[in-house]
Amino acid sequence: FVDQQGLFLGRENLVLFLLAIVAATPLAKGAAVRLQNSSSVLGRGLYLVGEKIFPALLLVMSIAGIVDASYNPFLYFRF
Repeated sequence: FVDQQGLFLGRENLVLFLLAIVAATPLAKGAAVRLQNSSSVLGRGLYLVGEKIFPALLLVMSIAGIVDASYNPFLYFRF
C-alpha cells in the first residue's frame, strides 16, 4: 500500500495536510470569533491584522508554490 513515492510525497506535504485538517474543523473559526469578540486590545488587534495579512500571505505562498514546482501543466497548456 505504501511505496517510496507515497512516503516522499507524504513527508513533502505533511504541513499542508496538518493545516488542512485544522482548517476542516471548527477550531479556526472558533479562535477567530473569540479574537473578534475579545475585550482586550491585543486580541482585537491580532484579529484586525490577521484579517488583512492572512489572505495576502496565502496568496504569496500559493504563487511561490506554483513557481517552485518543477512541473507545471498550466505552463505548457497553450503549446
